[in-house]
Amino acid sequence: MLTQVQYYEKAQNTEMLVQCYYSLEDYSSLEGLLDLMQPDDPLLDRLGTMFSSVGMGRQAVDAFIKHGSISSAIDTCVSLNQWHDAVELATKHNQPTQVSSLLAKYAQHLLDENKTIQVMLLFGRRKRLIILIDFIYFRQLSCIARPTTTSTPPAC
Repeated sequence: MLTQVQYYEKAQNTEMLVQCYYSLEDYSSLEGLLDLMQPDDPLLDRLGTMFSSVGMGRQAVDAFIKHGSISSAIDTCVSLNQWHDAVELATKHNQPTQVSSLLAKYAQHLLDENKTIQVMLLFGRRKRLIILIDFIYFRQLSCIARPTTTSTPPAC
C-alpha cells in the first residue's frame, strides 16, 4: 500500500490518495490533503464523512465547511455529541431554524444527564428567557403528572 501512496503522490491523484490514507488510517496525511484542497473540490464532502466516521469532529467540520456543506457540519457535531459546537455553527452561519431545534435537542440531552443548571445557562446565555421559562414550566408539568411509587417527590 505504501508504494501505491508514492505512486499516487507522484501522479497527484488526490482521490486515490484519500482512499489510501484512509485505508492506512493515516489521518495526519488526510488532514494535510484537506489543507491543499480547493473549496469546490467534491472530495471534501467525502473527506468530511471519513473524518466523522472515526470521531474526528473538528477535521470533519473543517472539510464540510470548506465545501460549503454547513448542514453536514452541524449534523456531524450532533452525531458526535458536540452540541455546543453544533449550536455555535448554526448561529455563526445564520441558520435560525436549526438553532432553535438544536437548542431544544441539546437541552433535552443535558436534562437526560440531570444537568438542569447547564440548561438554564444555555438558554440564559442566548437571551432566550421566554423559551427557558416555557421549557422549565413544561418540564415541571411533566414531573407533576408523572406517577410515583414512593412517598418522595420526583427529582425534576
